[in-house]
Amino acid sequence: MLVYPMAASIGPDGNSAAQLRVYSKSEETQYVKASVQRVIDPATDNEREESDAVSGDYPVVISPAKFALPAGGTRLVRVIPLSAPQKEVLYRVYLHPIAPPTDDEADAGNATAGKVSFNLVWAPLVRVLPKLPAPDLDVSDGTLINTGNVRLGLLSAGACETPQNESSCRWTTFERSVYPDQKFKLEGLSPARYVRIRYRVEGMSDVQQKVVPTHLIDAIDVQSARNPTSSGHSLTSINQKE
Repeated sequence: MLVYPMAASIGPDGNSAAQLRVYSKSEETQYVKASVQRVIDPATDNEREESDAVSGDYPVVISPAKFALPAGGTRLVRVIPLSAPQKEVLYRVYLHPIAPPTDDEADAGNATAGKVSFNLVWAPLVRVLPKLPAPDLDVSDGTLINTGNVRLGLLSAGACETPQNESSCRWTTFERSVYPDQKFKLEGLSPARYVRIRYRVEGMSDVQQKVVPTHLIDAIDVQSARNPTSSGHSLTSINQKE
């Protein structure tokens, strides 16, 4: 059995449901159950899952929840949110093998009951986006804070001496996701007056950039601490083509 895609997004560009297609690679009929869990603190050491995905603040439903997958056939599974969240919410959809129905049930449905011949459980990710995505970030004490309402695909951070000139920056690559309200320590970043962040946002093809001042106690020129700059105040935002 194969599942595609392994990651999908819902909204705000008009797609009201995520579509996951399940492909059979078996010569027998398989029986599958779909369930969903909400992912808490994703992409962190505290990542966990909760089972309130169908009854919580922003519930989603799966259709169909159970189905027979014919030999060599395909089935389309839809993940449908019942409301739009204020901030991006992440779900993991589990596709479990289950036992075939009894002989009586199989005969009544005019179907051939096959044996469950796979143990692999597929678990694609589904992101539900807010109606009005508003990406934003801040940097304080060497820590990036996602102050927006959508996930940031952090690419790299540059320690810069000026907010305009990229040639003065010393870059460190990170390549990780930072979800709304999450903090991420920019380990290994050199001390400097400014930090330039490169990141991606769902639905935007260009690499985004933002420059913020750092705490002056972390700057190379310690003497400039006599004239402190408020940390986290945005100086400029830049869209950069790849």
